[in-house]
Amino acid sequence: MSVRMDADLKNNAESILSSLGLTASQAINVFYKQITFRNGLPFPVEIPQKKPMTANSSWHSFCGC
Repeated sequence: MSVRMDADLKNNAESILSSLGLTASQAINVFYKQITFRNGLPFPVEIPQKKPMTANSSWHSFCGC
């Protein structure tokens, strides 16, 4: 398989995968297995609705509370 992607994206992702003990090839195999297991993508693909930010909501998203 040959894939074109941004070099920074590739390097960042492969660094994360390496810290997880996975190669890019292994991660792609996991991804494809999940696609076949779930009969679709293993995560939702959607365009998020824009919500107006308030001072209170931005603080909650920052602090995680």
